[in-house]
Amino acid sequence: MFILSSVINGSIYDAYQYIISGSSFSFWSLVLLSGFTGIGVTVTTYLFLSMSTPTSFAVIGVLKKISQTFLGYIFWKSVSGWQNIASVIVGLCGGIMYGFSQKAKQTNEAK
Repeated sequence: MFILSSVINGSIYDAYQYIISGSSFSFWSLVLLSGFTGIGVTVTTYLFLSMSTPTSFAVIGVLKKISQTFLGYIFWKSVSGWQNIASVIVGLCGGIMYGFSQKAKQTNEAK
């Protein structure tokens, strides 16, 4: 979809011209850094899944999104009502409770 809209509005041609015109070193550095970061995230995800359960992975993903939302409220000073803040707090509390329950489960299995 992104490529189709880029072709329609002509920005794909501008990007192509920028790349072949001898773009700067910083552009290619960012492209390489982005690629290596993607590979690192993929490898880390597979390693984490091999050591944990899919439920834990899903809960961690939700906690990551909740923390990103909270930081978005802080950094961009967005208008947030009490409902938004309450939902972030409920999500964080749920993630913390899940973490404690998993720790208790591991403790009981070790005994």
